Order: sequence, then structure tokens, then C-alpha cells
Amino acid sequence: MLGGGALAIWTNIDPEDEAEFNEWYTRQHLAERVGIEGFLRGRRYVAAATAAGRNESKYFTLYEIERVDTLTSPPYMERLDSPTEWSRRVLPLFRNGNRRAFRVVVSLGAGIGGQAATIGFSPMEGRESKLRRWLQTTAMPAAFDTHRLLTGIHLLESDEATTRAKDQTEEGRTARMAAPTADWALMVEGTLEDEVAHACDEIVAAGASHGMAEIHINRYQLVHGLLHWSPSQGELT
Repeated sequence: MLGGGALAIWTNIDPEDEAEFNEWYTRQHLAERVGIEGFLRGRRYVAAATAAGRNESKYFTLYEIERVDTLTSPPYMERLDSPTEWSRRVLPLFRNGNRRAFRVVVSLGAGIGGQAATIGFSPMEGRESKLRRWLQTTAMPAAFDTHRLLTGIHLLESDEATTRAKDQTEEGRTARMAAPTADWALMVEGTLEDEVAHACDEIVAAGASHGMAEIHINRYQLVHGLLHWSPSQGELT
């Protein structure tokens, strides 16, 4: 995973609004975001074939950023206070949206996979250090070694103050976001859907005894990715 921070957004969209939602992301919003200094790459996902109807959120967007404080930087906050007309129209269409700012604790692998899953969870009180150590030294390396078609596995820990910094901006007041969940998250990536699913199931099965609680799994397939670009390269439309 690029950088030391991440911004993750999970959401649903009513069927009648999906065409505009997907066009907005593809034609404007993803490019707008990765044009901001400190944003390194943006990726969009939709529910994997066998996860349709089982995911809590059909859509997932991940932005890899230099540092978590990129999300409180003047260029980003200025953008949040000046949404485009298209954004003003689309943001209220989000259903049960969940947006979180994360610090990247550890990232294994190289490159991205076409299949991915997010495991959102909270550490049991008083067991944070032991859970973090188990994930870093045992669970994540074991999953990577056992499932040879995984391309990456990443541990993310949320930053509440940074997540909330958007709330008082114009875009924050426009978007319909639910109360944040997933204090921590694992993102698992690979080339085969079954391989990613099995790795997640194994981690979750062992996780409760090591302090994982309030676990939510969503499985996705990649639909669009875009690296950072400079406005000096010309406007993306």
C-alpha cells in the first residue's frame, strides 16, 4: 500500500441512482481526489460476484495517502468546502455511508489484486497491543504464506479526530454518512475471489480469541484505479 495513511469509504446506492453515481466517480470524483497533493492512488470496488446481497456495503473506495494528516491539509479542506455542482447532487445519494481515516500500521505484499476484502473490527478493551502483535507477527504473515495468490494484506487503525475533521465542511454537511464503524480494518487482496475469502475466514475464525470484536467482512472486485496526477498535466474530464 502506498503511503502511511488511507481514507476508506463504504456505501450503498439506490438502484435508480447507481448509473449517475458510477459515472460521477469515473468521470470526475476519483480524478479530482487524486489530483490533491498527498493523495497517491485511488481505487474503486464493487461487491464481488459471490458477495452480492451479502455485503453490508456494495461499494468501497480506498485512497492511499502520504500521511493521515493529508486529510486535514489546506488543499484537501479547501476542496471539501468547495464541492462541484455534480458532487452536490450525488453526495446526498449515499446510503449508510461509512467514511474512515486510517493510519497504515503494516502492509505486506507488492502491487494490487483484482479481488479484495475488508475486515472491519474493533479490538477488545485492554487487548489492543496483544491483538496488534498477533496480527503483525502471526496472522498476516501466515495468511500471506498459506494463500500464494494473495497480493497484499494491510492493517489499518482509525484516526477519529481526522475522520471527524470533514464534518463541518460543506461536503461533510451534504453527504449522508452513518456513524463511523470499524476502529481497525484489515484489507486483503489477491487474484482469486476464493483465495481472498478463505484467508479472511481463517483470520476471523482465530481472531476472537486474540481480541477481535464487532467483525464485519465485505468482499469486492476492483473496477477502477488511478494514480496521483498533477494539474499541470492537464485537466481530467
